[in-house]
Amino acid sequence: MNKKKLIIIFSIIIGVLLVAAVLFLIFRDKNPNDNTLVVETATAEQTQTITITPLASLTATKTATKTAIATITVAAKSDQTLISEALSEKFSQTISSLTISKQSENAAYGSFSLGQEGGYFVAVRDGAGWKIIADGNGTIECSILDANNVPASVVGQCYDTPSETSKTR
Repeated sequence: MNKKKLIIIFSIIIGVLLVAAVLFLIFRDKNPNDNTLVVETATAEQTQTITITPLASLTATKTATKTAIATITVAAKSDQTLISEALSEKFSQTISSLTISKQSENAAYGSFSLGQEGGYFVAVRDGAGWKIIADGNGTIECSILDANNVPASVVGQCYDTPSETSKTR
């Protein structure tokens, strides 16, 4: 065999070994049955993981792939914003101002304005948002507060219809 043929054969062998080494380094941590894409989303109150698995695997033209993980953080709305949105929905107009005077983990009391008009509100936590259980300019019915477990630290005075009296809770 002449020298040129030996050099060509030797070069081809070295090239094949280099390609094999590169492929080994790329695929050494890859499970051949793992073709999933995991996407995690997070909010202030919950984390959700979604796993997507392809229906078919392509092996003949497979290239180097890695599992992708994307974490998306969504800023949670404040209680004041959520209560304002609940009042806006109830009255079908934008709330011009809102003040939370007293609040517990699951209840809030305060005042709001709709342009020239307004009054008080009592809201209770409803899942990730708030539900308005009382509003107006008069007294708050005790039975509504009791039925929604509003603590006395949030609303201390109410009107008891059966006895027709104002009541300190």
